[in-house]
Amino acid sequence: MFPHESDFTDDDGDVIYLRNLRVSVIVGRDAWQRSLKPQPMIISVRLEFDVKAAGHSDNIEQTTSYGLMCKNILGMIEENAPIDDLLNVHYCIADLAFRKWGGTRLQVSTKAPKVSLRAEGGIECQTTFIGNEFNLESTVLSDPTRVLWLIRDLKLACIIGVNDHERLKKQIVVINLRFAKKKTLRGPDESGHLEELIETNWESLIDDLATEKSSYETLEALATALANLALLEYPLSWINVSIEKPSALALVDGAGVEITRMAKNSPS
Repeated sequence: MFPHESDFTDDDGDVIYLRNLRVSVIVGRDAWQRSLKPQPMIISVRLEFDVKAAGHSDNIEQTTSYGLMCKNILGMIEENAPIDDLLNVHYCIADLAFRKWGGTRLQVSTKAPKVSLRAEGGIECQTTFIGNEFNLESTVLSDPTRVLWLIRDLKLACIIGVNDHERLKKQIVVINLRFAKKKTLRGPDESGHLEELIETNWESLIDDLATEKSSYETLEALATALANLALLEYPLSWINVSIEKPSALALVDGAGVEITRMAKNSPS
């Protein structure tokens, strides 16, 4: 899997989708760790919905309008601002989907492209919700079946390589991370959602990775060190680390290494 790919589009049936709805929203903290500051967010949704009836009848009443989906999301953001974090946006969209749109499964992606000073591609959250597991009768929203976090295009200057000239000057490597967070055993929080072990300070995680010892001969060693650091210091169940050297080969845009490590495999 390449750094900008993901398993966001692993659909099994018909899908109605919105791709890259751009909004400005007060959510969490900005790149300078300030609260209540509007920042850009990019939202994509994929709703599994059987469109066979509408395909035969050509009747909009037998499907779900993507125009209505967009309108509902925009209204939800305005109504709920300020929003605590990216994941809360997902819960609100899932509530909209299974109360108003129908469908069997929902995938949501939210990207905050300007939320980090170091990660040029920003931070992304991806979730999957299953319709028949979603409790419409309760005021407590059902948890997603999957939550995936991504940190994109973190650039690090380091001594990397085995050649003599590579040991003389630092070069840029581009790091992409995908990971899942552990859940706590403390039970639901006040909103009814299962609490995560701690509230992750994304900028702290990024800073820790960016200041890790920066002299290695191989990308394999650097990737392993970053994975071990993240798993030891933060409540992650697993992490995928992709590191690329844009200047490694003259005829190649980038050469890199990608590894996945589970928390139990991290050294104690």
